[in-house]
Amino acid sequence: MEVGKCNPHELYKILENIKPDVIFEELPAHVFHSIYSGQRPPQTVESKAISVYIRNYDIKHFPVDTYEFDLHELFSDYDFIVERSESYHKVFEKLIRSVADFGFNFLNSPACTELISELKSLELKVLKENAPKILLEKYQQETFIHDLRETEILNNIYNYSIKYPYNNAILICGTDHKKGIIKKLTNFKKEMKWNISWSFYNS
Repeated sequence: MEVGKCNPHELYKILENIKPDVIFEELPAHVFHSIYSGQRPPQTVESKAISVYIRNYDIKHFPVDTYEFDLHELFSDYDFIVERSESYHKVFEKLIRSVADFGFNFLNSPACTELISELKSLELKVLKENAPKILLEKYQQETFIHDLRETEILNNIYNYSIKYPYNNAILICGTDHKKGIIKKLTNFKKEMKWNISWSFYNS
């Protein structure tokens, strides 16, 4: 979502500051290849910034969101929630304003993580109290899919890191995955038996 200070120029400045020699991007392989082979123009904040960066620097760049699923499996009825919860609408508007005003510093902050957790709690509450069973099941299915995607992302990163050493890498993904990824890292560090020193921007 491109809004205010959350834009490709600001993300590019972060990349310039971190200077990664590897970028892991939250994209499925087919979308990744269609963008970076020139079949279609980059449209997201992330892909626009990365496209400029890889033109200026000779680095490795890989898609890591490779868990396969059908988009129809994802929950899409957020209007149902907005129409039934003024609290949800207010928290969402606060989130968007903060993203516009403070950009990636906010998106990577504990305050943003807290707002996202609050939104998810409200979503579940509204659906449990008001939605038909099929809608609640669709929402829960999406949560399950996101969990599998995060595991796939970390698997891809660790498998690459074991085979191909590097000095400095960056994972660019949606902030709503941050909490889940941090939680999964404890097990990954034990199971993969490979030391990756993780740090989280502005945390």
